[in-house]
Amino acid sequence: MVTTGQLLTNLTMKNFLLSIAFVYGLGMSVYGAQWYLKDMAQLETAVQSGNTKIELRHRINAWGNVHTILMANLISVVALTGLASTRQPSPSSQKVED
Repeated sequence: MVTTGQLLTNLTMKNFLLSIAFVYGLGMSVYGAQWYLKDMAQLETAVQSGNTKIELRHRINAWGNVHTILMANLISVVALTGLASTRQPSPSSQKVED
């Protein structure tokens, strides 16, 4: 059986790690969005100038930036879901000894 102190320590550590994961996901999402905007501006310039090699490079970069943003948002959502689940423990996990 788990004591109340052990359960509280485990939940505190879990919340701390999930909070770090959320901040990391949020930061990576902002970072990816910043590079996406830069690459899109450079892509538009390359398309207007007709330089196909640079155009292809910026298309690939923009595609990669979108995936960075999506994965970072996924990390943030999973962290928020974990934080929400620690606040509402299931009835089966309340076997606590005092």
